[in-house]
Amino acid sequence: MSYKILLCDLGGTFVDVNKRTYAIQELGIDTIILNGLTNYLNFNPQQKMFAALQKIDHGDSKESITHGTAKLPKIYCDWMAGKHSNPTAARAFILEQIDELYHQHFFATSFEYKVIRNAIQAMFTPEKLIKHQYAIEPMMQLLERIDLQENTIVIVSNWDQHSYKLFLESKIGKRFCKLVKKEHMIVSGYIGFNKPQPEFYNQVFQKFGTPEQTEYFFIDNEPVNIEAAQRYNIPSLLYTGDHRAIEKAFINRKILKN
Repeated sequence: MSYKILLCDLGGTFVDVNKRTYAIQELGIDTIILNGLTNYLNFNPQQKMFAALQKIDHGDSKESITHGTAKLPKIYCDWMAGKHSNPTAARAFILEQIDELYHQHFFATSFEYKVIRNAIQAMFTPEKLIKHQYAIEPMMQLLERIDLQENTIVIVSNWDQHSYKLFLESKIGKRFCKLVKKEHMIVSGYIGFNKPQPEFYNQVFQKFGTPEQTEYFFIDNEPVNIEAAQRYNIPSLLYTGDHRAIEKAFINRKILKN
């Protein structure tokens, strides 16, 4: 028996973080000024943050998880895979290590240390992530047009369980819950694996059938996740910000009516 399953990534595809309010409220308003000086100062905040976390890890992640063009540190991959059961203790340990790096002169200036420390603190604080989230409205509206009698929407997301619980309680999360059953949400923080690990996709196949048994279509904003799905012969489309391309694909596959 064949089912039509739409596999949907969340972060960067249907929801995102408001970088402006995030920077002002969590990193400090002076970071906005820094934004205009990053090229002059040769300071890449994300690159430095990941370098600091990798220093704590004593190496790179073995899972090859990427965010844009950057490789995510193992400590953050473990966080998303639910391997840190106590978020408060994990955050305290990480910040202690960042302070130690400061004393070891890892940071070029005290200002750089402040920015990176604030960014990492926010990164590992679930409430702050949810606070600055918004729905990517054109993409959400596409989901809301889908005939749920003919199609099943399944969330497949790299998301830590601590903030995902808060997400489900948020206004945006409740909007998703009208479209997706909770048992149809496959989230890294609950299963112990991240995309693009094979074990993550195996969780999908165990629940909904193999690609030979089930008609899948996959949407994600990370090329590495699309490539992994395609190795299983799952038809996939990379979301690059063009919701019209997604709409056209949905119509072609009869997920949406014209």
